[in-house]
Amino acid sequence: MKKFLIIILSIQVIYNTLLYSKEMVSIKCIAPHDTCKLDPNIWILDLNTDNRYDACLYRTCGGLISNHNLMDNSTALLNNDITAFLINGLVETKNFQFYFYDPNKNNFICKLYYDSNYQCSVLIDYTRNENQTINYEEADEYFFTQQFGSLFIITKKTDINVQLVMLCSIDGRIITYLQNVEVWQRFVFDLYEQSSGIYFIHFIAPDKSLTKKIIYLR
Repeated sequence: MKKFLIIILSIQVIYNTLLYSKEMVSIKCIAPHDTCKLDPNIWILDLNTDNRYDACLYRTCGGLISNHNLMDNSTALLNNDITAFLINGLVETKNFQFYFYDPNKNNFICKLYYDSNYQCSVLIDYTRNENQTINYEEADEYFFTQQFGSLFIITKKTDINVQLVMLCSIDGRIITYLQNVEVWQRFVFDLYEQSSGIYFIHFIAPDKSLTKKIIYLR
């Protein structure tokens, strides 16, 4: 009888785990430099099996593994296609801020940062600006674009503190990106290996994000 009861309880635990636990998500990170020993990565986990993420593991550029409790305040659906960009700080010093880009949505969906008050990592929804609708014309107020053959040259019209510039295909695929560009006044992308079509350039600043739609003709 006791053995039978243990089997029943074990089945119940497995059932609850499958029913209420979110699957672990493995998210690749874009390193701010090219001297990494190992590819940095973030794993988001539901350890309490309550259908809510509550922990995360980080593998830094230097290969260091660190684990944090996680406060999940996001409504976004995470998946393994997401790429995380380290925008500010470092994992080692617990002052980091990651932006999660989902190619399936061709947009950023989450922010992951460390909150010293709660002493844990916090996941929240990414908000572009006050208005969530993408306004492609808004980027024209800040950037001027010129095409010379396969080269697209983007020049700042006004002073804007851009942290990340990313070139994506119309289906959301990341083609290339530029990080640590706060002091740059001009950005250049070469589309020589790309086919003619529509592309998107995402500009990420601390207080807003902008998206510019360009048409490339070979």
